[in-house]
Amino acid sequence: KVLILVPSHMLLGQFLATFPTFCCVGMGYNSDIDWTAHGYIAVYDSVHLLSNVTFADIYMDEAHHPVPEGCPQADNFYKFSATHLEHPDFVYSLGEAIDDGVLCDYDVVVPIVTEGDVQACLATMLRKRAGLFRRVLAYCNSVAQARRFQAKLQDCGVSAWHINADTPPAERLQAVNNFSGPLATSSHVLVTVQILGEGINIPNADTC
Repeated sequence: KVLILVPSHMLLGQFLATFPTFCCVGMGYNSDIDWTAHGYIAVYDSVHLLSNVTFADIYMDEAHHPVPEGCPQADNFYKFSATHLEHPDFVYSLGEAIDDGVLCDYDVVVPIVTEGDVQACLATMLRKRAGLFRRVLAYCNSVAQARRFQAKLQDCGVSAWHINADTPPAERLQAVNNFSGPLATSSHVLVTVQILGEGINIPNADTC
């Protein structure tokens, strides 16, 4: 048996798309656990439900977090993180991933705002630089700031969506699908605080 451990429901859904035959363990799935399954994907908060199951392999994503309480035993335990606190056995650098074609290269753009409303200036920049910034992930310090930035973007004619920890899963998925879909305006912007902060793969996103 194999177990994949993830910190969030967003990541659970992402892994499920890759491993559709695996049994999900997490809020909304815990009443239908298939104890005969050969593969499981579990969020940290629910993995204790599998504590009596012995696994051949456990793969823990975002393993800079502590191993969850009640985590099952396994013959092999693999921890994956870009920010390991422990000394890693294997390192695959960003540069190597770019050279291997796994990741694309990137540019760093530093906008400097000397006066006026910072969010309004950023929204205007995204609208005017059509083609340079197409699908943008925007991170704010609070939900209130994120909602305000979404409104500023929409006032500028830029398509923008906002999701946070209280957004129902179906609405989150719809927002991500709309963001990743055909461009309705010069840019698409998905605004959040922390919910997309770890390991999430957003198709077509080209700017952060």
